[in-house]
Amino acid sequence: MSSNSSSRFQVAVVGGGIVGKACALLLAQQGMQVALAAPRPVAEGARRGDDDWDARIYAFSASSQALLERLRVWEALDPARVQPVRDMRVFGDESAAETDPSLDGDLHFSAYAAAVPQLAWIVESGHVERVLDTALRFQHQVKWFDDTATGLERDVDGVTLTLASGAQVRANLLVGADGSRSWVRQQCHIGTTQRRYRQLGVVANFQCELPHQETAWQWFLGAPEKLMADEEPANGEILAMLPLPGNRVSMVWSADEAHAHDLLALSPEALAATVAQVASGAVGAR
Repeated sequence: MSSNSSSRFQVAVVGGGIVGKACALLLAQQGMQVALAAPRPVAEGARRGDDDWDARIYAFSASSQALLERLRVWEALDPARVQPVRDMRVFGDESAAETDPSLDGDLHFSAYAAAVPQLAWIVESGHVERVLDTALRFQHQVKWFDDTATGLERDVDGVTLTLASGAQVRANLLVGADGSRSWVRQQCHIGTTQRRYRQLGVVANFQCELPHQETAWQWFLGAPEKLMADEEPANGEILAMLPLPGNRVSMVWSADEAHAHDLLALSPEALAATVAQVASGAVGAR
């Protein structure tokens, strides 16, 4: 498009993550003309191998799975990279330190007991996004502007987006799906309240010695003991182990900032040993 060109749509979606892409597809299914404003992902080349798994994963509930199914995206996912969760085990602060954590502070959720096929599904973020990208290429109701929104004007008839290229997109409705630091939210002067948790998320994938038995594990580990005198009480750390296909698991450790940096400094072998110790051998990571 030339710098002074303008296109009219019913809805403009800003944001190229899973939420933005799914929103654009769903609106197009309703017969709307949709503009999606977001830089296209960089091509990754060859298909990921069996030992190449995203560090970032999503747990999809039944309602989220139903939405992807409605979008005709779910059936396009590679079944070998989708893991159902049929059990969940959650341990409290006290039981996390026990040799047998099932004796106290244990919550157990079972798909069998709830009479449902599964409690959730675990899928890699990148895999879902790649399938959404393919679906968007075949959805002619969506025009994807491979560009960043830089200007926004509002009036009684809708909004006008100006893109970095100079092109303009005119729409009746604007959807901001551009993340926690939303540019759209800032342009619309929508205030937010922020709270600093003083934690970082450490993520890693492990190949395990023991089968995960389609179980998601979570340990509430309590707050770190070492705090400065003028600091507010810290949030407790949380370790989660989510099943992946095969004997793989995805670890997410929400840790105090200092502890998180210590974990990141560990060798893969030392990190695996630390996780196995905290998990009381529930999942033998290696």
